[in-house]
Amino acid sequence: MKVLGIVAEYNPFHNGHKFHIEQSKKVSGCDFVVAVMSGNFVQRGEPALTDKYSRTEMALKNGVDVVIELPVSFSTASAEFFSGYSIKILDSLGMIDAICFGSESGNLTPLKNFANFLTSETPDYKITLKSELDKGYSYPIARKHAVSDFIFAQEISDSPNDILGIEYLKALGRIHSKIIPYTIKREAASYHSKEVISSIASATAIRRACSNEEFSKIETCMPKSAYDILRKCYTSGEYSLGLGSYDDIFQFILKTKTQAELAEIINISEGLENRFIKTANDTYPLVEIIDKVKTKRYTHTRISRAALHMILDTTKADFDIFYHSMPYIRILGMKKESSFLINEMTKHASCPIITKLNNFSNTLDEIGVSMLGKEISSSDIYYLSQKNKPHPKNSEYGHQIIVI
Repeated sequence: MKVLGIVAEYNPFHNGHKFHIEQSKKVSGCDFVVAVMSGNFVQRGEPALTDKYSRTEMALKNGVDVVIELPVSFSTASAEFFSGYSIKILDSLGMIDAICFGSESGNLTPLKNFANFLTSETPDYKITLKSELDKGYSYPIARKHAVSDFIFAQEISDSPNDILGIEYLKALGRIHSKIIPYTIKREAASYHSKEVISSIASATAIRRACSNEEFSKIETCMPKSAYDILRKCYTSGEYSLGLGSYDDIFQFILKTKTQAELAEIINISEGLENRFIKTANDTYPLVEIIDKVKTKRYTHTRISRAALHMILDTTKADFDIFYHSMPYIRILGMKKESSFLINEMTKHASCPIITKLNNFSNTLDEIGVSMLGKEISSSDIYYLSQKNKPHPKNSEYGHQIIVI
């Protein structure tokens, strides 16, 4: 038995994701798939289109055997920490044989070369990187420019797929993991493509079509079971209206928190808290505030993440403690026929495996209780963004593990 690890958001699950799962099993020779999936908030610094339970069901009905939650502090983090903690989860399970991720070229060698170089940063590289950042480039672009002065890096794109791939490889090397990496070439639509032009469309394009209620455009871009779940969510109003749902909350935060308190939030640095406060005095909607705060160096995504961390109250101190800990691994769903994988995880994992929240405080240390508490509160905040606000019973304590 060989088990494949995949890291994903499935926001929402589409044909490209299904293709990735199928091809990943082929190239790795694995029999089962364990996916580490972002919860209710995603790396773009936004609430997911539908909640983690509906997206877990989509994944389980389309090739994934077990879905594990990537904690909110890291599902909303930069590529380094998003990838780093995902790899730590897979490695901590003690039974994952391989990981496969998408890339623009499908060639692992240049990604490994890039990752190996970054693992042992030289003083000259650090000087060059600072020079590129001083020119106003965002970190990923500045890093690529800097690396290109030392190794051939032209085969590496600026796409999120390649950026994440490099970070997966760095993380595997950093912890000396035995998990074997593979990559496959991303097919059809690009990550940022906003138009539905084939049966494999980007999640961005699908979300855009949903916001315009153009569901006929996306029906052929998703497996039927995933599409049916998505349509059910829209029919019942169980979908997120986005960051704009938090306009009032954000204004409340800016008017009640001190500059010093805001400066303690993760992703807030170099006086960014002052830019938020100043801009908020001139405009109201959060999406407009983000547009005005962003710069060439601080991208829209980076500012969105910062704003979301202010809403979720994710401090630098908590983030650092959580990142250097693995207090638990939480299962969101599984296939009935793959339930034995949970038993294997329980035997081999280096930390507790959580399948339900009741009495979790009896099995977790102080850090684990704090980390899971952050997950519960963030889910309550997530549901405030849905069109039809759910009854409190639909909070974390009202949900059971998804079993199909």
